[in-house]
Amino acid sequence: MGPVTLCHCWRCRKHSGSSFGTTCGVRASDLVLTTGRQRLSSWRSSPGVDRYFASCCGSPIYKRDASRPELLGLRLGTLDVDPGRKAERHFMIDSKAPWLDVHDGLPREGAGPPFGERDRPETLVPYERDVDAVIAAIHAGDARAVDDAIAADLRVASARDRSGVSLVCVAVYAGQDAIARRLAAGRDDLDVFEASVLGDAPRVRAIVAKHPTDADAFSPDGFHPLGYACFFGRREVFDVLLDAHADVAAPSRNAMRVRPLHSAAAHSDPELALYLTKRLLAAGASPNVAQQHGFTPLHEAALRGHRALVEVLLQHGADAGALDADGRTPVDLARGRGDVAIMDLLVASP
Repeated sequence: MGPVTLCHCWRCRKHSGSSFGTTCGVRASDLVLTTGRQRLSSWRSSPGVDRYFASCCGSPIYKRDASRPELLGLRLGTLDVDPGRKAERHFMIDSKAPWLDVHDGLPREGAGPPFGERDRPETLVPYERDVDAVIAAIHAGDARAVDDAIAADLRVASARDRSGVSLVCVAVYAGQDAIARRLAAGRDDLDVFEASVLGDAPRVRAIVAKHPTDADAFSPDGFHPLGYACFFGRREVFDVLLDAHADVAAPSRNAMRVRPLHSAAAHSDPELALYLTKRLLAAGASPNVAQQHGFTPLHEAALRGHRALVEVLLQHGADAGALDADGRTPVDLARGRGDVAIMDLLVASP
């Protein structure tokens, strides 16, 4: 184990949820996970830096920097035993939280902006300001500006927004698939979330073959690869993930609480929606799960007027009388569309 450092930078405070981050360097070859490996997840906080955490509770475990992959930054607060080391220094003490007084006599290093100033443009390093500009260009559909930014600094292609979401994902979210592909072009380090939103099935297959738990990993904004595949209609990625036994019942870890079946039923391509839904139901997905506002897959199918999808869901036990948060049943939604055929199907269901 290396020196124990108490880091006061805003990143360590945010990533640990505490006054400072307590970290110790360990050789990657020395860290062995004896149990719970399936619960280990990760997100990329900055180019080349992946932070690993327990997906069951969110506890940070360690970080890995691609520039030194042989060394991990272990979060000592996760330990239950005495590591036999004492804290040796404070780092970035100028960014110290104002509620904290430090009188322990340890050496201090004074780099870093004052507390609370990380979001002020004048305190951001040029790279971070550039990323903000690229995000604005993505939303504006300005492919030339994105190309210029990548040409000026290749790190932009693998950059993240301030919540840790990849710019590749940001572009797909914004409906800018062409820009997403520009960001991904030439990269060989796409993570499972980037590959899933892009529909890069070979890359997803390679990732889950090497790291099977990545099939059930969650992105910084709470979505998982199978959900992405359903929502964005990436059929080949969907097939890869189902073959890898991805969890078909997992809700997103955000306010939406959306499951793969919700996203499948909501897809705008009726044939693809039907294919995804059938495979998910065959894999054990429940037809009666509710997402945010109480919406079930049957609500979605009725709202979209997808008769074949309604029939399949009913055959698998979907509840035609389920109420959403506004007290509406799937029958009510079909009635609102004037869809008599679907109304009759729903009313006749047991």
